[in-house]
Amino acid sequence: MDNNLDNPRFPTPQVAHGIQTQVPQGQFAHQYGMEYSEIDKVRDFWYRLLKRKKWILAVFIAIVAATGLYVLLKTPVYRSSATIQITQNNQSILGERDPMALLGMDESGNKFYETQYMILGSRTMAAKIITALNLRDHQEFKELKEKNPNDTPPEIEDRYIKFFLKNL
Repeated sequence: MDNNLDNPRFPTPQVAHGIQTQVPQGQFAHQYGMEYSEIDKVRDFWYRLLKRKKWILAVFIAIVAATGLYVLLKTPVYRSSATIQITQNNQSILGERDPMALLGMDESGNKFYETQYMILGSRTMAAKIITALNLRDHQEFKELKEKNPNDTPPEIEDRYIKFFLKNL
């Protein structure tokens, strides 16, 4: 990159913006490990930034304004999730010394969890949840009803349950 010191558009650092400055001499010039040409490049860059400060400020304000406008006009989407912990309260009479549990042959624990999972995913439970949370008035459930206006109430209920279980 050639130095623009000979270009009249870019004044030399000694007389930049009509202010007489002094270039460091001797040991002071190398105080920060910079050569004269490096100092000139930094000053030249700084003066270019100062010359275009209005443009830089305008671009910054435009970006902040556009971002703020986007955030204010965007429809908020709220999502939630839940985790269910299923525990078995009845312990074996022998406790930790149960030989079947130590060998990993205790099948009752697996059956308990399978049963609980099946209850949570049942159609009866889904119907109770839809009723308890009044999900029929939710937008996604209303869309199901609007897509199929000729369905009978039991068919609509069946669609609600299938939709609910699919999105579990």
